[in-house]
Amino acid sequence: MAYDLNSLMQVFPQGMGFILIILVLVLILTYVYLTLALMFTSRKVKVPKNWEGLSWIPPAIPYLMSQMSRMHWWPAVVLPIAIIVVGIVQAITTSLFGFTNVFPKIMYVISGAISCLFFIFMIIWLWKICEFRRKPGWWSIISLVLIFIAGLFAYLTIPIVSGILGILAILWWFIMWGILAWGE
Repeated sequence: MAYDLNSLMQVFPQGMGFILIILVLVLILTYVYLTLALMFTSRKVKVPKNWEGLSWIPPAIPYLMSQMSRMHWWPAVVLPIAIIVVGIVQAITTSLFGFTNVFPKIMYVISGAISCLFFIFMIIWLWKICEFRRKPGWWSIISLVLIFIAGLFAYLTIPIVSGILGILAILWWFIMWGILAWGE
């Protein structure tokens, strides 16, 4: 069966629309599942009831995690703001000086360092949450290790292994939060 360009151009938008609908449904289901898991986990670690609703507000999730782990709240507020400010400065300096200047490159390094620091706090908070739920704290590192190894394989241009490890990291994230929320 031969296809000409005109028939493919007529079918392509319909197929893309179907894929887009499926993608949106998957994203909504992911959001609802992780939000419910965060909410039920916050109940189990005895976070006050008026805070568990923060799980429905994505920018508030780091603050909720800091409260669930009974650790300081300031990294949940200060680090995202710092990332945004550095990103704005980075965009301005890149547009003014171009990327060949050293200042935008320094801003990229600072932005990456702040992002890594924020990620470290998230891992520490998750470690404490796991311990409060009487689960091994090292569970919080499994996704990190899988994503790091996936990145290594991507760098080595072995995309199939990288993709599989990335999917495993995401699946582990779902399983872990499900166990924390609804497990014993």
